[in-house]
Amino acid sequence: MRLPLFIDKLADLYIDNYIVKYYDESGGEYMSMIRGAIERTVSISHFNRGLAGKIFREVKKTGAKVVMKNNVAECVLLSPEEYIQLMDEVNDARLHALAIERLAHYDPEKVITQEEVDRRFGFDIAEIEAMDEVEFE
Repeated sequence: MRLPLFIDKLADLYIDNYIVKYYDESGGEYMSMIRGAIERTVSISHFNRGLAGKIFREVKKTGAKVVMKNNVAECVLLSPEEYIQLMDEVNDARLHALAIERLAHYDPEKVITQEEVDRRFGFDIAEIEAMDEVEFE
């Protein structure tokens, strides 16, 4: 499946649009981007100094933070809500890629009706409708 390529292309498109927006506009926008990057980073030493609670509150209030260790990004802190939203977006992208893949192989000549499926597999709709409902726990 070509999912990683699809996600890479989405990321490239987002980054390209992001860079074009900030580099094509005034220097004030560029400075705002730099300021945002600085405000979104936190040193690992802040955790070692007992500031984790403060950092976690900032993450919930202002969004993700990048934790730096030895001047290298070590991890990203996200609020649970942001993480869920991100995972939902990733899942949507996967489903979209799967739909595109399936549509690429769609052949209307091979489509069969529900009645044909029932006939092939021996399903009797009247018999199914007469059954008691099953309750799952």
